[in-house]
Amino acid sequence: MLINGMTRMVTIDDRLPANPHYDHVLCAHSRDPTELWVSLMEKAFLKVSDGSYNFPSSSDSDLYKLCGWLPEAMDFADKDFNSEFEWSRMARDYGRGAVLLTISAGSEQRTRLERVQLVAHHAYAVLDLREVEGRRVLLVQNPWSKLSWSGPLSHTDKSPEAAKIREAFAVTEDVTNRGVFCIAWEDALRYFDRCFLSWNPYLLYPTPDGLSRRPTRLACHGTFAYTLSVGQMPQLHIGVVKAPRRQRMHLVFSRHVSNAKDVHLESDENDNTVPYVSLKVYDITEYPSIAQSIGGSCVFGMCYCRRLASSSDISVRMQPLNSVAYRKAASWLTSFDCPAGTSNLLVVVTRLGSPVKEPFNFTVTLHTELEQMRLPVLPQAGDAAAAATGSLMESANLTAGNLNAGVYMHLIPKTCLRCTTAVTGSFAKGKSCGGRMDGNTYVYNPQYVLTLTRPSMVSVRLSLPECDKLQLQLMQKWPPRDERVKAAKVPFGLRIGNGTSDASFIMRSRVYTYGGAVLDSALPCTLERDASKLLGDRQVKETQNGQPMRCLPPLPAGDYVVVPSLWERGVPASYELVVETTEAHTLRPLPEEGEGWNAVTVSGQLLQGGHLRSTTAPLQLQKSDAVFQCSKIAVSLAAKGLLTCRLFVVGGDAETESERTYVNVSLFVESDPATMQMVASSGHYSAGGVALPITLVERQGLLVVSAHPPSKNKYRLRLYSNVGLTAALTV
Repeated sequence: MLINGMTRMVTIDDRLPANPHYDHVLCAHSRDPTELWVSLMEKAFLKVSDGSYNFPSSSDSDLYKLCGWLPEAMDFADKDFNSEFEWSRMARDYGRGAVLLTISAGSEQRTRLERVQLVAHHAYAVLDLREVEGRRVLLVQNPWSKLSWSGPLSHTDKSPEAAKIREAFAVTEDVTNRGVFCIAWEDALRYFDRCFLSWNPYLLYPTPDGLSRRPTRLACHGTFAYTLSVGQMPQLHIGVVKAPRRQRMHLVFSRHVSNAKDVHLESDENDNTVPYVSLKVYDITEYPSIAQSIGGSCVFGMCYCRRLASSSDISVRMQPLNSVAYRKAASWLTSFDCPAGTSNLLVVVTRLGSPVKEPFNFTVTLHTELEQMRLPVLPQAGDAAAAATGSLMESANLTAGNLNAGVYMHLIPKTCLRCTTAVTGSFAKGKSCGGRMDGNTYVYNPQYVLTLTRPSMVSVRLSLPECDKLQLQLMQKWPPRDERVKAAKVPFGLRIGNGTSDASFIMRSRVYTYGGAVLDSALPCTLERDASKLLGDRQVKETQNGQPMRCLPPLPAGDYVVVPSLWERGVPASYELVVETTEAHTLRPLPEEGEGWNAVTVSGQLLQGGHLRSTTAPLQLQKSDAVFQCSKIAVSLAAKGLLTCRLFVVGGDAETESERTYVNVSLFVESDPATMQMVASSGHYSAGGVALPITLVERQGLLVVSAHPPSKNKYRLRLYSNVGLTAALTV
């Protein structure tokens, strides 16, 4: 039997329940008393089903366990259900013996069913279906051989049309007494709500003469640890090489059941412990991973395919090849069309959230007419795979017939580049939940320094197990203009509060998306800015040999800042950050802004004075300039030292553009009794991440906080210095 995705032997004894007063067994049996296989199969099935008849189930899933016929469930109420298409498909394939069918109805319409002598939660076998007298008709049997349909075309329908249809299906009174009846297709859709199909795998790809043919069957086994992040979910790579034409492929998902007592839970409508699972198949041929971009190809025991962090990694318009539905059945089928030629297909095993978060094992089995491709075996890959899976997988690979064409399938590892670092962290409420990139508090997000020792391709992936809208940024900060500040090597000096003004180089994931984000050198679309020409003169929109650029040049050696951020600030969450590079790297957390320095906070209100026409230091202004009518803070240092500050405007980062407050903070020192010199500025007026760059100050200074357009919003200014300091509002 096919149990938990594998063919397994079920040992049973030779005893069957029987009635001592009658000459027959009290279990499933053949009409031919010399045939025992029906009773023995049922006994084996019950053994793996907790030994009881008293459990709900579905015929397609049960038949898959018994004989390997592919299980498919069809919901008549589904918005995508097409009755015309499904009738044509079932009539065609049933006629050639490729599919077995049962239909059933749910308990919510029990009273309605009883009026026409139908039973809820009961599988009715479809014995035949075809068009007769211009009507689409199914021949159905109640396996209990008791109640029989009493609606149109039944034995109670005395119309001439009904008599002709029953005659066409050879439905006599004796046949009716065995629970067999005719029902029109439209009535079946009205009274039943589901159809279970079991597909003969040997007729999925018949020969030109219509004869059966064994399909190629590839299976992968894995474990699903609870997560709602795509980047942490199991993913599989289906490699297709030189497919001669477009063709249909079929995937069967089997959730492993470790306790026979839990078998019935998959069909229990009131149970919430069994996960709802789905498969999503994507064609990512046009988006190779870094490893594939530099010439890597899959070998036995190692996959180099791209791993998704979210469905929006590549394009917000990327849609699965298959129809996606979440199911709790132990076994079910999804199908898709594979394009001709060479393709990289990615399968994501995904689930919905549930109160029970226990991990479970599963098997995904691919059925295709393509020949299995033999993958090269590298010594180290072969040793690793053999240690992990034994010799069966290696034996299957070595007996595959083709080295140059066919299909293969294996799990995608979490990392595949040579140098990898994985860290876990959290967005802590009130401490490190800084919010999105254009917000006031972006600087308080967790930040890491990625140091590359040599030019390297880079991939960074962020995953949130509990799923929230997030984005990932990799930036290089503009160096300090003052060599004395650069020489001071401030521990938190690389921390970024505003990417627009602070960073000369920015890569970031495409959009704020749920559950995961990725940026890497093989996704040129993630490069947003390269003002300092780190990657040379080539730009993202340029082409190579008439084709769009597939991969960015290696990032030069140096320090880069990696920032994970959520859309909403103040939302606590845990995350996993994975960095992969082609050359050696180090990853370390950045200290919080101001850590180890003296700090002072000043609260004030914006005044409607003038604004700076230039924010580039140095700048000479008369003390009579209107900008000095704005809010001012006098700063005094205990000695010559370094100073920085960050400005927070209450309501300054509102959602709508019209409500946002654009501000600047600049440091002035007195040149003479009539003139002030601006020695540092936060830069262009901005609604978020406004901070004074780290500046060397002699002793005294005047900070001017201005808004453009003018505003009366309140603000808080946090000042940090490596020496003692005082600060106070002044007029």
